[in-house]
Amino acid sequence: KDWIQEGRQLRPFSLSFMYDGNPGFSVALPLLFVKTVHEPLTGGYLVHRFTFKDTNLRDLSWMVLYTPSASRWFDQYAAMGFETDRYTDEAGVDQTERDFALELGIKFRFRAPVKLGLITNFWGFRMGIKNIGAIDIDHMKYVFEFGAGVW
Repeated sequence: KDWIQEGRQLRPFSLSFMYDGNPGFSVALPLLFVKTVHEPLTGGYLVHRFTFKDTNLRDLSWMVLYTPSASRWFDQYAAMGFETDRYTDEAGVDQTERDFALELGIKFRFRAPVKLGLITNFWGFRMGIKNIGAIDIDHMKYVFEFGAGVW
């Protein structure tokens, strides 16, 4: 009840520009969509992270992201889930591939002088390495994100 009265339900959302070989957007939402989930064993937080990229933002990935803190200026993160790649092959047939994705990296946060609407006055930069494939490493790539929000 207190988190609704204090307006904390607005703070856990993040929106950022991301690049991992293809430009796109990343959105982080609380695991329960209106309230963050504090992970009791390690003391961190779990959130949904959706990315939209490629032509007309047709490629989607979904990951559960873990970070030890929502307030430190420098911290690590880990995310795992799936990535979808839609493309047209040489024969002109639309193809869809979905595979396991694991990402590890670091994030930097800072307080911006101007608040971004009602969402947050925190901005940040995230960089990591993403692996596509569960057992075999099919494709490794660097990931860069810049945006607003605590995640």
